[in-house]
Amino acid sequence: MADLKHETILNKFMPTSSFPSDHATVTMSIAMMSLFRGIKNKDKKFLRFGGILIIFSLVTGFARVASGVHRPTDIIAGSLVGSIVPLILMRKPIYRFGTGIAERIGKII
Repeated sequence: MADLKHETILNKFMPTSSFPSDHATVTMSIAMMSLFRGIKNKDKKFLRFGGILIIFSLVTGFARVASGVHRPTDIIAGSLVGSIVPLILMRKPIYRFGTGIAERIGKII
C-alpha cells in the first residue's frame, strides 16, 4: 500500500498565535480610512473605493477562515480593531498633528 500521508503548504507555515488576525486588521483599517476620508471630504471616489475595500476585507477574512488559518473570532476581532483605530486617528487634533508631520516631511524631501 502506498503511504498517502503528506503535508500541505498551508499547515507548514501556520502561525502559533492568530488573535486578532493581522490580515483583517490591516485590510479593514485601510478600507475604513478611505471610507472616513470620503465622508469627511464628501468625495464620492473615496466612498466607492472604501466600499470596495470593505468587501475585499470581508472576502479576505472569509478566505482565511475557509482555509483554516483563522477562526471566525480572529477575523471579527481584527475587523473591529481595524474599524476603531481609524476612528481615533481621524479625530481633529490627531489628524492635524499627522498632517503637519506629513507636510514637514514633504518639504524636506
